Amino acid sequence: QTEVLPPMRKVLAQWMSEVCEEQSCEDIVFPCAMNYVDRFLARTDVKKSQLQLLGAVCLLIASKMRTSRPLALEALVYYTDYSVTAEELKAWELLVLSKLHWDMASVVANDFVDHLLCCLGVSGDRATVRRHAHTFISLCATEYRFTSYSPSLLASASVAAAIHGLNRPLSCPRNEVVTTLEQITHVEADQITQCVQDIEVLMATSFAAFQQPPHSKVNSPSTSYASTKLSSNNVPSTLDSSQPNTPTDVQDVNF
Repeated sequence: QTEVLPPMRKVLAQWMSEVCEEQSCEDIVFPCAMNYVDRFLARTDVKKSQLQLLGAVCLLIASKMRTSRPLALEALVYYTDYSVTAEELKAWELLVLSKLHWDMASVVANDFVDHLLCCLGVSGDRATVRRHAHTFISLCATEYRFTSYSPSLLASASVAAAIHGLNRPLSCPRNEVVTTLEQITHVEADQITQCVQDIEVLMATSFAAFQQPPHSKVNSPSTSYASTKLSSNNVPSTLDSSQPNTPTDVQDVNF
């Protein structure tokens, strides 16, 4: 890319995440959409002024692929503050599909979570662990450095981080989680442990940022990074915690 930089990607990802939250999309839509964004950016040079259009189109495609209720074109146009048109979304949808050779059945970390929880024997707190794991995966999708991790590794680390953050008895002892995940996924334990640590650092940073006094957030990841401001009730609640110093101790966080 000649214009798009990692900080711009993060702004775009945060906007896309907020759109998914506002539209009550399923957890898998946002990571899937970011997968499309990264794959497209790896193949095609994109201008900064086209970045939000790309994000909106990837959300549209991901919602079609992963849910029974796709996002409406009118809603996406609204969330871009009318900086794009429905016609542009349709044209770029075809462009993205063409550039990705219509290979849209991407495997993302969310696809592994339920299987891993089943194999680990997590029962009583399974819904909580699942919710936290999906939240960690979505948070990781906003950071460019996590794109180097395979979906199975990211899923394993997110599940491990979620379990380690719950101070409650589980069917699978916490000290055996990483070893069991290694046996299931054939991902080395030290890689899982390192990824868990990276997630914890990201969570700590995010907790600290969200505990700062409220400030303006951009709605449109444009060249200036500031076009239309989001209202305060659009801020994601996934990082709202009272214990920023222990990022994986999140049993009391309502994700």
